[in-house]
Amino acid sequence: MADFDLLRRTEVDLSRYLPQFLAEDSHMKASLDTLSWEHEKVRQAVIDVAKQFFVESATWGLSLWESF
Repeated sequence: MADFDLLRRTEVDLSRYLPQFLAEDSHMKASLDTLSWEHEKVRQAVIDVAKQFFVESATWGLSLWESF
C-alpha cells in the first residue's frame, strides 16, 4: 500500500517558518493559528482523496471502484 505522508508528517504549524517575535503578537498568532488549521484541513483532505485511488485504502470511493 502507498505511503500517504506526502511532504509533511506532523500537524501544520506555520509559525515555525517565521521569526519568533511575530508569534508573540496576539493578532499575528491568531492569524497563524487559523491559517495553520485551514492548511491542516486541506492536507488531510488531499491524503483522503489520494487514498481513494487504491482499493485497499478506499472508503467513500469504494463504490466508484465497484462501478468501474
